[in-house]
Amino acid sequence: MNKKGSHTECSEFSLLERIANGDKEAFTFLYSKYASSLYTFILPFVRHSKPEAEEVIQEVFMKLWHRREKVIHIRSVESYLFRMAKNKLFDLHKQRQARNQVNGGLDIEERHNSAHEDFVFEEYYESAQEIIERLTPQRKRIFLMRTQKEMPIADIALSLKISQSAVKKQLYESIRMVKQQLYNEHGWPMMWWIWFLVYAVL
Repeated sequence: MNKKGSHTECSEFSLLERIANGDKEAFTFLYSKYASSLYTFILPFVRHSKPEAEEVIQEVFMKLWHRREKVIHIRSVESYLFRMAKNKLFDLHKQRQARNQVNGGLDIEERHNSAHEDFVFEEYYESAQEIIERLTPQRKRIFLMRTQKEMPIADIALSLKISQSAVKKQLYESIRMVKQQLYNEHGWPMMWWIWFLVYAVL
């Protein structure tokens, strides 16, 4: 590992140690470092509602603070935060579906908008899954081990008896292929879905 990478890793570990010990200044620094990129990521999935995007961010960081004693074990803060945001967005989508099923009082326009959002959400997910199925067996295996099982690169390499650099190369190629196919089939909006699906897998 190069010196720059070692320094970054060490600094992040020190920051997490401080947060684990209740250091609010360190937590504020972490918030300022990642809040903007989280906001950009979340916004397209909440119908570009700024208040809703900000609410998701607040919930993500509040949950992180409540779990601060355990943050010392986090391998990558960025991956952890974006995974929390992704889970929260899935929860919001499920809640909206459930609410629409029991709430017959929605007006026609609101029901139409909601139904359209659900259709697009499901279509995006299904399209991504179909493209993943077209990956070569090795790339598909690596892709799913990383994105679904959330296995570290080192563990994947050990399990498949290949080098970590080979794992990373296969992941990059898989993501490149999926992104390109989504773009070809659906255009730019679909690019947000693959970002949502595999963000920070490397």
